[in-house]
Amino acid sequence: MSEKKLTPAEVVSLSHVDISGYAGTREFHQDIKPGLNVIWGKNEAGKTSILAAIAGACGGANYVEDNPINDEYKEHEGQSKALVELDFTNGAKARRSFTLTNDKGSLTVKMPNGTNGNQTYLDSFVSDFALNLGRWMRLGDRDKVMALKDGGLIPDTSDEDNRLVLAMEEQTRQDIRKEEVRGHHNDLPWHEDVGTELRTVEDLTAELRKAVEYNQSNDAKRGELGTANAAFIAKKNERMAAVARKDDLAKRLAALQDELARAAIEEANIETKVTELEGDVEKKEQIVSGLVDIDVAPISI
Repeated sequence: MSEKKLTPAEVVSLSHVDISGYAGTREFHQDIKPGLNVIWGKNEAGKTSILAAIAGACGGANYVEDNPINDEYKEHEGQSKALVELDFTNGAKARRSFTLTNDKGSLTVKMPNGTNGNQTYLDSFVSDFALNLGRWMRLGDRDKVMALKDGGLIPDTSDEDNRLVLAMEEQTRQDIRKEEVRGHHNDLPWHEDVGTELRTVEDLTAELRKAVEYNQSNDAKRGELGTANAAFIAKKNERMAAVARKDDLAKRLAALQDELARAAIEEANIETKVTELEGDVEKKEQIVSGLVDIDVAPISI
């Protein structure tokens, strides 16, 4: 690997990246613009794997991940290979493919003039800093600035160092703040409708206050519903009692009607008997009225 220090104007950089199925990255296809390029995403989204794929494609076996083929590709999509293709601003191209039987990858290099190149050609302009970007990400702010300066990526001026350090320290504080908010989010119940946007504590507090007020309103409505349900149940019980009384009175009325019918029949029978007796009395009166008494004189002895 070349140890030559390059000026920013001489630095060869990436112009395009294509990654398929490498480590934690399923698909990544992106033009790289001059200047600062930012890769962002959720934890475990594959950001570090993009850097690892670039390092593995440029640096060879020593920089290839132990398990370079994406597990989801192997399990769900039947893929048994990974591919990393890089275009450089000097016109060169590098392509490294990985298979289950060749997990360190096969390299193909095209130099700017169209002829085939090799790892030695890549080593001529790919810096250790580029290959160790993952390690650089773990450095402190001041060490990051020194590494950038040593790599010729920023001017070697103390004022610039100080300004950049301050800027990076501020960015670090903001990142820590975001992680705190993210940690708070992770501790809360999650639903897919909520989304993944980071929120400030003030926003969360305001939303929590609204949620509490909303829940209190719901509790009041539930109380009103409970009261209405209790009144409904009471009226329902009253109705059931009235129906029971109605059924009881209906049964008693039916019994009285049966008794009245029996009394009517008995009255009719008595009426018939009275009529018969009146006929007998009339006959007897006629017989009595026709009788003649016989005078009987006293007999003396």
